[in-house]
Amino acid sequence: MRNTFAAVILALGPATAFASGAAEPFAAEPGSKFLGSTWRGHDGKQVSHANDPLFGTMLTQITPENAGKWRMLERDKGSYTWQNYDRMMDYAAGKGLTAKHHVFVWGLQQPDWSTEPRNLKNMKNECDRFIGDFFTRYGGRTNVLKYAEVVNEPISQPAAYRNALGGDGGTGWDWVVWTFERARFHADRTGSPAKLMLNEWGVERGGGKAVRYRAIAELLRDRQLADVIGLQAHFLEDAIAGDVRKGLDFMAETGLPLWITEFELNIADDDAHAAKFKELFTVFWEHPSVIGVTFWGHVQGGMWRKNGYLLRADGTERPALTWLREYVSK
Repeated sequence: MRNTFAAVILALGPATAFASGAAEPFAAEPGSKFLGSTWRGHDGKQVSHANDPLFGTMLTQITPENAGKWRMLERDKGSYTWQNYDRMMDYAAGKGLTAKHHVFVWGLQQPDWSTEPRNLKNMKNECDRFIGDFFTRYGGRTNVLKYAEVVNEPISQPAAYRNALGGDGGTGWDWVVWTFERARFHADRTGSPAKLMLNEWGVERGGGKAVRYRAIAELLRDRQLADVIGLQAHFLEDAIAGDVRKGLDFMAETGLPLWITEFELNIADDDAHAAKFKELFTVFWEHPSVIGVTFWGHVQGGMWRKNGYLLRADGTERPALTWLREYVSK
């Protein structure tokens, strides 16, 4: 398998050929794995979690689906809107949940002003200011903020202003390296223990995109900048479990922990949904390098993909959730 992927690296050219090779795979401590979900609905409406039966019981981790994206926090340059994020952090503290920030730099849902020609040349300063202001506000909440997603989808949706952050540079990914360097600096400055993360979709089954993603992860690993690799796990409705297992093995060779960060299965039929859910979730949960699985929403009507829910709007469980409850309790 490693020889096959090495051949792909050479085919992709020098921008991806710098990966430093395999390391001893990370192994999660027995009983340490966690389940999580998202804070809010995809359409920008606040979804009430006040009476959610899963957060604080099965679900011990929370991620803001939209509330932490730069556009939501600073739609107007120089004017922050922290209210929704504050509410999530307070909710997490009250429920004893671990929070992961999502996200500093991403090619989508960034402020409109970030791509205006007059601002592009200053985006390094603006990006550094945003990361710094975030950690100044939340870095001290060490009992809640445990992870921070620094760059999302560097391959699929690179930031439009990436050239201002260093562009490709000598590594092929200088803009990603710079962003992680600034996140590490501000986390350390504020005493935050948050582990820094990279995130991407479409890399769970191997292939050329996975090779490129692993190369970025190894570049960051070698500089002691990335602590965890995020694998979104969207669009796996037709995935074969064996292919996903091999893909996880390939990413685990970085030696970094893996996190399934945005999992859902958009399948309307309950039985078909449960069958595919069991097939894939067991691969995730039983892989030694996976530290946790976060669902990209779990309540009907509060998710970006209509049929990905686990809990119906009336509070009853889909078969996949009933199975999951028993499975993770073993």
